[in-house]
Amino acid sequence: MSVRNRRIHQRNSVMAEGWIAMPPDGMLHPISTVDVSKGGFAFVSQQPVEVDSINQFRLQLPNDAGLMHVEGRIAHCVELPGSGAYRIGVQAIKVDVIDMESMLLGPSVPAPDPQLDLVFSRTIDVPREQVWAAWTTPSILKKWFTPAPWTTVECEIDLRPGGIFRTVMQSPDGLQTPHDGTYLEVVENEKLVWTNALTGGFRPAGVPPDTEGCSDFQFTVVITLAVHGKGTNYTATVLHRNQADREKHEAMGFHEGWGAALDQLVTVANSM
Repeated sequence: MSVRNRRIHQRNSVMAEGWIAMPPDGMLHPISTVDVSKGGFAFVSQQPVEVDSINQFRLQLPNDAGLMHVEGRIAHCVELPGSGAYRIGVQAIKVDVIDMESMLLGPSVPAPDPQLDLVFSRTIDVPREQVWAAWTTPSILKKWFTPAPWTTVECEIDLRPGGIFRTVMQSPDGLQTPHDGTYLEVVENEKLVWTNALTGGFRPAGVPPDTEGCSDFQFTVVITLAVHGKGTNYTATVLHRNQADREKHEAMGFHEGWGAALDQLVTVANSM
């Protein structure tokens, strides 16, 4: 989040629609209009929230100003007399704003559906061109793509819409799992979209096997890269067919896995 954006949101109180990731399932649940100001915000909830807990929030800012991703501590939870509802105060710990200007200048990205999609976003100290190279060069991708102790032992990339994107992952005991997909959109250094619902040439993929892994459900991945100083705002949005697939993917450790893989990408990029 830029200093300019941070100052705007601290100085001006604005209203925003939002969602909260609530334990124990961690799914995003809609919350009523929030009041964003001074490094935090408040919203009304139909259920109490534990004070001092850390939660993830996604806010849609007004007037198409953009999206705000917040990690925040619950500062207070006060019952509103006679309403059966609670006013929840949040102290922001980490705030990232994807402003509309940047969204309009860059390639279009579908708005995430909290019930169907998963989003992983982080700012890293790696130039955007190096992140792009890590995603589109087979010899580099094999070094970071699969969270250790698993490895990626094969990678085939035909970097064009309809081109194949194929990897083979290997477990510590030597079990190999192939993953076939195709690219839907390629915007150099900015956006990469691929899916396992199709194979090369946009041909429909077969029915996924019933295995314990990402092969047994279909999804589409949207990777967006935006310049942030000398680094990169990195966002991966994974679109699912239904809520059950989303929940299964999250339960498999989506955020932990994508986080570990990105850490490996940064290590590899820094050695390039």
